[in-house]
Amino acid sequence: MDNLVAVSPRPEHILEFYSDDDKLLDGWESLISDAVETGDTAICVATKTHTQGLADRPKLRSPKVMAASEQGRYITVDAAEALSAVTPEGKFNEARFLDLFEPVIASARPAIAGKASRAFILGEAVALMWLRGEYDSVISWEHSWNGLAQARSLSLRCFYPIEITIIVRRSARNTQRRLSPAGFRCCPARRAISTRIVS
Repeated sequence: MDNLVAVSPRPEHILEFYSDDDKLLDGWESLISDAVETGDTAICVATKTHTQGLADRPKLRSPKVMAASEQGRYITVDAAEALSAVTPEGKFNEARFLDLFEPVIASARPAIAGKASRAFILGEAVALMWLRGEYDSVISWEHSWNGLAQARSLSLRCFYPIEITIIVRRSARNTQRRLSPAGFRCCPARRAISTRIVS
């Protein structure tokens, strides 16, 4: 995944679309290693397959990244388990979402060195909901993360497989209307909150 969206010092929420698993893992490997090696925290919400793929990546087996993991600055969360926790009976529950993720973010905070450091959240759980057709839950999930980004000055990266861009294009106007009130900006790229297609 080349030419990743530049990191902003402000809270940001970026939606990125990837063409295959290798490109997704390439991007995650770079984002995670860059974050933890500069004193930030990376929290990755991923499927078991992608978590294992990350574990095999050379940059994430470096001494600095391994040390960051032991310090609580590199955290992985199972995407399927997260969804099960926050969508009882198939419906998104914001209280459960906050109960799950606020402690994870809070636990990472003491490990971050310096007030200028921040937490990066990379995730694909929302894409699993989208592929299951749970579009209302997708919107609620993104809104809730947007609220956390603003409150905790987070850098959020939500990743979707490129196949869903056909659906996105067909519903772009409706999606933008529904996202905008909470601060999302669906735009070509390089602005938070933005969308980006990686081919």
